[in-house]
Amino acid sequence: APKALQLKPAEPATKKEKLVWEKELLGLYVSDHPLALANANGSLNLLKPTKIKDILAEKSTVKNYRVCGMVTSVKAIITKTGKPMCFARVEDQSGSIEVVVFSDTFAKNQTCWKDGAVIVCVGRLNFRNGEVSLVAAQVKEIQ
Repeated sequence: APKALQLKPAEPATKKEKLVWEKELLGLYVSDHPLALANANGSLNLLKPTKIKDILAEKSTVKNYRVCGMVTSVKAIITKTGKPMCFARVEDQSGSIEVVVFSDTFAKNQTCWKDGAVIVCVGRLNFRNGEVSLVAAQVKEIQ
């Protein structure tokens, strides 16, 4: 008879690991959201962010918005002047928005722009070809 498979005891998966697996396998978060984990102590609320769905509904181009969210994709490019910049998708629990990070801002905080980073970003809305994006002026990684 074949021998039974013996596995070594393993540490239980963390909530964060489970969320990564959910997103990878299902394409969405089921049991929780990474921002809820990041905000477990309420620290993100102290930053007084505006929900992305509210920004998209208001669509003001004259005011600065503060978004607290998670980076879900990043596309870095080199501008015609040879400087790096990026386009990123940032989501909170209400929705997602494209964030445009021009080279001056990008140079100050390149390390913030990676999948899974939780950031606070201040910027203004821009409308181009019927698409709305947030042009980042200030960015800080939360964790």
